[in-house]
Amino acid sequence: MYPLVLLFAFFVATRAIADDRFQLGPGKWFNNVIQSFQCKRLEIQGRFLTWVHEPTVSGNKLVFRECYEEKDSSGSTSGNVKDGWYWIDLNASRETKKLLLPRLDNFSQPAFCGDIVAYWGRNKEDDAWLLVARVADGKILKEKSLGKVFLETDYFGYLTPAKWENNCRRAIFVHEEFLKQPVVFDLESNPPG
Repeated sequence: MYPLVLLFAFFVATRAIADDRFQLGPGKWFNNVIQSFQCKRLEIQGRFLTWVHEPTVSGNKLVFRECYEEKDSSGSTSGNVKDGWYWIDLNASRETKKLLLPRLDNFSQPAFCGDIVAYWGRNKEDDAWLLVARVADGKILKEKSLGKVFLETDYFGYLTPAKWENNCRRAIFVHEEFLKQPVVFDLESNPPG
């Protein structure tokens, strides 16, 4: 199982994004006690902005996990990702902002499709949700409560990202432990926009 997790992490870290509004520089591994992240240099117009993990374009936004480096007293470099998800507007300012979506957390595994996102959500009481929302304003388009869910792991990639079908009109959530059968959100009756 462990080699499969590493293979998946390598695939996610190395997938390419083609967009002339930014450049992703060489990757660097950031390690903490629990997991490793390959982060890439984000550059805009040749200027370094920050280190990013799992970048994806959603409309006019580049959404990512932001990485940071740490040096210990011996001079060794390690690193991690910041809590939450971040974004920049690719057509305007280059300021990094936190992505504000209801119940979004480190384990959410957001799956973006155009200007909408499907993700797992949790509240402070450990109630879990499946959600589909607009990225621009955080409006929830579909949601389903799963009740109490205790993850019993620190691995961010534990939950399975939703799969998109039918040109962002159908989101499908699958997870053997928490869902007895796939949960399908059909957005035909509640179109994005």
